[in-house]
Amino acid sequence: LGERPGGMEVESMKLLAAQNLTIGSDLIEEKSEKIKMVELSLESASILRSKCAYDKAAVLLRVASKLLSQETMWTPDLYKTSIDVFSTLAEIELAVYEYQRSSVAVGVILEQATSVEDKQRAHLVDVRGSIAQSRYDESIRKVCTYIGELGSRVSLPSKATIVKEMVRVKFALRGKSDEDIKSLPILSDKRKKTVMALLNEVACIGFWRSCNTMYL
Repeated sequence: LGERPGGMEVESMKLLAAQNLTIGSDLIEEKSEKIKMVELSLESASILRSKCAYDKAAVLLRVASKLLSQETMWTPDLYKTSIDVFSTLAEIELAVYEYQRSSVAVGVILEQATSVEDKQRAHLVDVRGSIAQSRYDESIRKVCTYIGELGSRVSLPSKATIVKEMVRVKFALRGKSDEDIKSLPILSDKRKKTVMALLNEVACIGFWRSCNTMYL
């Protein structure tokens, strides 16, 4: 795959190989070959995803996620790959409206991941899945729970709290120009960035449920 036989692009060859191996996956017996196929399927699914070929990407990862036993998938050597496989699978299943399949992949991550950082993509997919199915209250509860796991606390604010925080922000911004705001350092803390991403997911549904939700 490192060369270009017949002038065919390497990317196209990888996709072709992954699709053919997926069709014949039942014939692959060697553990080392299965691991290579999982890695190739993940890479190929990412390529297909970038081309919006979500259905084809989902097929590759569905097979790859079941190719190895759970015990093998979650060994230290394959842990990061497995996190990526199931996180990507959950995201793609959601993109093709396979909510149950997406939920199953999320469940695997939440059960097997050993750190909250490794669960972050699954958390976002889980919240988005609830929103996509119009389960707005459920999505808000999940956001509050997941933010708690990240070490922060959040709850639906009262009107008094909203007014208090708005006043506090206005005081903090007194005398600050647009350039002052733009010159602030970019947020780099991964946990805080995930908190912001989770809050952003439910901000829009505040208009549908309650204004207080929007101010979370």
